[in-house]
Amino acid sequence: QQKIDRWNQFWTGEKKERLQELLISEGKKVGFKENTFTPFYELLSTEYEPLSEEGYQLFNELFLDDFVSSKKNLTGITTILKTQQEDTRPLINDISKNNKNVLVIDRKNLQENILGNLEEDFNNLFWISTIVVFVAVFIYFGSMEITLLTNIPIFIGWFVTLGIMGIFGVDFNAFNIIITTLIFGLGIDYSIFISKALLEEYTYGESQMKTYKSGVIMSALTTILCFGVLIFSKHPAIKSIAIIPLIGLLAVVIISFTVQPWLFHLLLSKPQKKGYTPFRLFNCLTAIIGFGYFLIVAFILNVLAFTVFPLIPVKKSVKVRYLHVVFRYTFRFLILFFPGVKVKRIGYSRKLYDKPSIIIANHTSELDTIVLGMMDSRQIFMINDRIYNSKFFGKAIRIVDYFPSTRDLDEGLEKLRKKIEQGYSLIIFPEGTRSENSRIHRFHKGAFYLAEKLQLDILPVMIQGNADRLPKKETLVNSGNVRIKYLDKIAWNDPKYGNTYTERTKTIMKYFREEFEEFKAPLEKPDYFKNKLMLNYLYKGHALQKEIRRDYQSYKDVYQKITEIIPKDSRILHVGSGYGVMDLLLAYSYPQRKITAFEKEENKRKIFENCYSIKRYSIQVAEEVPENRLFDTLIYTDGENLNEMEISDTVNYLVIRDKEGKGFQNTGFEPVFEEKGFTVLKRK
Repeated sequence: QQKIDRWNQFWTGEKKERLQELLISEGKKVGFKENTFTPFYELLSTEYEPLSEEGYQLFNELFLDDFVSSKKNLTGITTILKTQQEDTRPLINDISKNNKNVLVIDRKNLQENILGNLEEDFNNLFWISTIVVFVAVFIYFGSMEITLLTNIPIFIGWFVTLGIMGIFGVDFNAFNIIITTLIFGLGIDYSIFISKALLEEYTYGESQMKTYKSGVIMSALTTILCFGVLIFSKHPAIKSIAIIPLIGLLAVVIISFTVQPWLFHLLLSKPQKKGYTPFRLFNCLTAIIGFGYFLIVAFILNVLAFTVFPLIPVKKSVKVRYLHVVFRYTFRFLILFFPGVKVKRIGYSRKLYDKPSIIIANHTSELDTIVLGMMDSRQIFMINDRIYNSKFFGKAIRIVDYFPSTRDLDEGLEKLRKKIEQGYSLIIFPEGTRSENSRIHRFHKGAFYLAEKLQLDILPVMIQGNADRLPKKETLVNSGNVRIKYLDKIAWNDPKYGNTYTERTKTIMKYFREEFEEFKAPLEKPDYFKNKLMLNYLYKGHALQKEIRRDYQSYKDVYQKITEIIPKDSRILHVGSGYGVMDLLLAYSYPQRKITAFEKEENKRKIFENCYSIKRYSIQVAEEVPENRLFDTLIYTDGENLNEMEISDTVNYLVIRDKEGKGFQNTGFEPVFEEKGFTVLKRK
């Protein structure tokens, strides 16, 4: 009302008349009619009244509420500022700095900040979900190795997806970020399906991959089609929702179908088919570190042998002796890189090396050279051409006068004689090659020929454990003890072992085998083979491993007793072999045994067939029961029709597990052992 009063006081009647006359006179000069400003005159003559409450509320709703807001003692006014600048940050900073009560908001920057925060949250959630999924997969499979193999397609697929998005300029937004989580989850499912198919093939030897792949392809195809229709959308954000599933799912599916099976076959399936122990992450890391250390040190020694060694102003024999010491400690430190491998010496004394001799040892592993090399520095090896001519350490080996096995012995006698005169013993593996297991093969004559020609005593050294620590052709070292036993020296002309080197070869081989069997028998009890046995069932399911462990713990002492009773070189038929626990322990103890196993339950038979150990030992898994006349030992643990068996005259030992307590009636056999339902009978 005050404003209205001020309006009326200002526009008096005299002012209105004067203004009207002025507009008419001046308007004529520029061509305006007298009634041109009539609406204005009427506006001046209008009597104004204060706006009603309803009218005031309507005015605010129509005009002011969007731009003016008041709460208590604070009033905010909003206005729009337009600018041609693409980078508005300097302008925003300038206005905000020079106007204390002004807040400038850029809608574009605000959207970018919101999206940036969303992406940051997504990255955090992605890593959190990755860890949670990793743990869940680990709990499901119970294996770090399988968990890593399962997650590899996810990570590779994710990086491939990001790379393709970058190439085609597809950015993340609030819409496709949400879809990405769905694709991530589907990728995990696909990888788990493929891992499951691979593990079934690894366990049973039969591939179900086509079935699993069909399910994965149908799931991926329907998902791509469902989201793919959005590619026709004109809105770029919605269009990007279709692009992410297309890129992400295709990447994950392709990698799951190619990289994941390839890695699985490389690390697990292929070694099992060749009879190698399965891949384990920790063993792989220790092998890389250990053998990496050896190759680096050997390479450095090789380089020094070319460069520094010739320049040292010392007699060559002195330099060679110190180089032998370096070799010995290199071997000693190398063993430390394999946790769980402990070397124990029996009968060793430095005095054994005071007088040079021909040292003969059994050969089952690459570790044989290492454990013998760490014993003393006053020895050289007879080695093959591959090592002798190695680019990594061949020069250093030639300097210390290691002897190549392919060299003519007569031609190399003089060089060997000089080395012997310097106080060095010669280590020879008379088998000529590594054994697949602990069985000692036929000795070659070379070591005994040299002993005769050089008139050197023969020092037999037995190595127990290396066949299980690092089997032939394998690269992963298994934990356990290695025992080295030095036997008494044998005079080169001792008539007890023959009058010629040919005779001595045979008799010493027989003596060595007998001593080795006696040496290892008390060491290789069931607990010694426990880890080796369980590795056959690794990655094949919790339930199976639990059952194998229960069987082993319940009957290991019985199996050991049976192993001791049955002849070492027996031909065994086992009916009702189950998963093969007993058969494997029988073969581990005495590799010369030949075992044929039959199991009527197909799943158990297939699991046994796919144990890696049967590739290294004489074990066959039959689909039908063969005639027992081909065998001298019959193990019957099937538990049915015990008294209906037709036993051949060739069978001298019977091992029966009578689950039903019916007993076995046969007057041709007498019991020699009975415990926990097992009975061992021997032909009278």
